[in-house]
Amino acid sequence: MDLTCYNSYYEVNLSVLEENFKKISRFVSPAQIIPVLKADAYGMGALEIAKTLTERCGCKTLACSQTYEGLVLREGGITDAEILIMGPVLHDTLPHAVHWDMQIPLFTPERVHSLSREAARQGKTVKAQIKIETGLNRIGAWPGKQLQEVIDALHQCPNIQVVGAFTHFAQAETPDDPFTMEQFAVFKEGIAQLKEAGFQLSYIHCCNTGASEWYKEALDFSTHIRAGSLVLGYSDIADGSNPIGLQEMLSWRTTVSFIRHVEPGETVSYDRLFKAEKPTDIAVVSVGFADGILCAMARSHGPVLVNDQRAHYIDTCMDQCFVDITGLDCKVGDPVTLWGYSPSGNAFLSPQELSKYGQVYTSYTSQRPDRIGRVYIR
Repeated sequence: MDLTCYNSYYEVNLSVLEENFKKISRFVSPAQIIPVLKADAYGMGALEIAKTLTERCGCKTLACSQTYEGLVLREGGITDAEILIMGPVLHDTLPHAVHWDMQIPLFTPERVHSLSREAARQGKTVKAQIKIETGLNRIGAWPGKQLQEVIDALHQCPNIQVVGAFTHFAQAETPDDPFTMEQFAVFKEGIAQLKEAGFQLSYIHCCNTGASEWYKEALDFSTHIRAGSLVLGYSDIADGSNPIGLQEMLSWRTTVSFIRHVEPGETVSYDRLFKAEKPTDIAVVSVGFADGILCAMARSHGPVLVNDQRAHYIDTCMDQCFVDITGLDCKVGDPVTLWGYSPSGNAFLSPQELSKYGQVYTSYTSQRPDRIGRVYIR
């Protein structure tokens, strides 16, 4: 990719991805990994990430959140791996999911019958996984009466092959979390109900990134774990311990476009939000909230790297932001790292550090517009 036409770019290290996959595989064995590539692989480029996972890591199953995301992978050449859609497959997108052989989540009798009708229309047998509700209260069927209604509908639809079942934990970032354990107990009830109904489950998974790092009982019960941010290098343990020893693989970089000096009393940015109390040097950087520099973080003076030095934001506009570089050795054209590793590799800023400014760290990386370039280190 020619980066000369971009104001900033994501650098994605695919060798680090491969190493992370190996580390996670050893840690969760004999369970296998289902990488979750939703939101364009958290902004890193789902197709490139998928190719690395399938071709270099031998990954057999991938997951997405929406039908469109699976379609991108299939049309991009990911044809051998299974693709699980984790979110609801909407009525209008169902024909595409069936045509492209995606595994579809089922959790109501109505969805079972609509999938069966579409599969019959296309002359296909389709694979599905049952989403079991355990307490997140998003989508899913509670074990007992709700799940039995789904089972009864499935017994009427021989063109649906149930290959697995899964649930999602609500707060698994904290080791030994009591609610996660309650959810796991409910999940086991649902799995038992499905097995008693005669279903052979090749996929049983409940552990997301956080639970995969500590919940051994759930790991031992499962055939797979779902690794979203985990496989991309972001440990989700609340204490920051990173027990698997993962390395982050994404860096977002740009350069200083202008330097301005302001005196005490002068103001900066729209609505004069910043007023200098002392002589201040400001680097103007040509990215803004349209690129993913969130206003709440910038206006709370979140961190940024200039060369290998930590600095802080003053504010952001749509297309440009302001960084306080007072006392730093800095000139126009010097590298600015919004997160990740500086070009020299001597300084590092994780997007996880930015979570304290009111946004989950994955919301920072996922908000990548097309005007940010991407370069892959292989």
